[in-house]
Parts: sequence; structure tokens; C-alpha cells
Amino acid sequence: WANTEFKFNISEADINLSDLKHFVPELEHLKKHTTISAKIDGTLDNLKATNLNAKYGNTLSISANIEAIGLPDIKNTYFKGAINHIKFDKASIQDIIANVSKQPFVLPDEVGNLGLCQYSGDISGYISNLVLYGNLSSNIGNIQTDVNLKIRDNFNLFLINGRIGSNHLQLNKLLPKSGLSNISFNSNSQIKLSTKEPLSAKTKIDIQTFGFNNYNYKNIEIDGEITPTMFVGKFLLDDPNGYFNFNGKVAQDNNIKHFDFDAELKNLNLNKLNLI
Repeated sequence: WANTEFKFNISEADINLSDLKHFVPELEHLKKHTTISAKIDGTLDNLKATNLNAKYGNTLSISANIEAIGLPDIKNTYFKGAINHIKFDKASIQDIIANVSKQPFVLPDEVGNLGLCQYSGDISGYISNLVLYGNLSSNIGNIQTDVNLKIRDNFNLFLINGRIGSNHLQLNKLLPKSGLSNISFNSNSQIKLSTKEPLSAKTKIDIQTFGFNNYNYKNIEIDGEITPTMFVGKFLLDDPNGYFNFNGKVAQDNNIKHFDFDAELKNLNLNKLNLI
């Protein structure tokens, strides 16, 4: 099949992806309604799709110019191209990964708070090791990315490594009970997203503004490891209402909080910071 030649235009077609299982076996279990339009040419092992527009189910869609080298072995196929948009939400990602991997797949609850997401930019690499340079918009705001995305353990582990930033991200929508609000930042991070463990990140962050407990902090630097219940590392706050230099650990285990750190405090106004 690899030397099969293609050259045709698809104006708009309804297709059943499972019918293509002889070319790409991973498509066998993709049963939802799919529409596609594109100009496609080349051989199966070096295929170019220009003006590609496709939609799978009600939410997952893509508009792009893509080149795929290595089909029908999708795991070892190299992709590169310009993405006008990829639209997705938690449910659509769970569904397509579960069908491709042939096992249940559930993302952390926090991912659902992102709502409908849209990525635009450049993409290159293998399905298990992609480079993404562009912009991701979601229910909580926009994120600029220049990252490497690795997929491991049969889609049960996602590793994101690189630069991530935002001018305005609404953390209160992502973590409603945290007391957090808006943040603007630039970071170099290693993020671990797993179906078997809580979200975690090792990161260096330069935060211009950060909202917590109805106060907008300024000038924060963070270098450490973060999970939903723990922070280990260095934290520097140089705000008009206080200077705080922290090095250590804060964690919560069930209802018990643990503190082990060294800290330097200067001119800290707890009242204006809404901490008392």
C-alpha cells in the first residue's frame, strides 16, 4: 500500500474512517460521522494534504496544510504542517484516544474546565513526539506555546516540555475552589499529565501579575515542582505590599497541611494582601 499513488480533490465528502483500516489499522474503531475536504497528492508513504478541512463527531475538527511521511504505520509517521485550527474538548480527546488505543481513557477533571479548545500554529514530529509552536485558546484564556509534546504508556501519559506563556489566564475557572484568579506569565516548564496520577509540573515562571484571595500580586518568580496539593522549590515575591523570599515545601495530605521551609519577610502587609 505504501506506493499507492493519490491525486484528487475532495470538495466535501462524508466518510467512514473505519473503512480505511486496510491503509491505517488504527482507524478501525473510529465510528463517528466524519466529513472531509482537501486536495491530496503523493504516495501513501509521502502524502500531502492542502486546504484540508475535516470534522470527526460533533466537536473535533481540523483545518490545515499537512504532510505525512511514513503511512500506513501511523506510530512511525512524521507529520509537519501549518495548522489554521484544531478544535477539541475533553470528551472528544477521550473518545478518539480510547478508540485508537482500544482501552478506556479518562483525562483529569480539571481538563474539562478548559471547555472548547482551539490550537493554531505549526506542528511537526511523530504522533508520540510532537513540536507545537502556536496559540492555544480555551475557556480560561489564551496560551502561547513553543513545546515538545511526548505521549507515552499507550496514551496514558503526556509530557509537555518547553516555553508556555499567557497575558491573561483565568485560573479560577480551571481550579474553582483554589482562591486563584487571573495570571499573566512566561515560563519554561516540564508538565506531566497522566490518567494514573495528579497533574504535576517542574517549572521556572516569571509572573507579572497573579490573583489570589481577591488581591493582585505583582513581580513573582517561581522555580520548583507544583502539584494540586504541593509546592517544593523557591518562591520570590517583590510586591508593593510585601517582600517574601521562600525556599522549601508546602503540602497538603487529606486535611493535614505540612510546612518545611526557610523564608525571609520584609514589609509584609497581611491586611492589604487579604491574608488576615
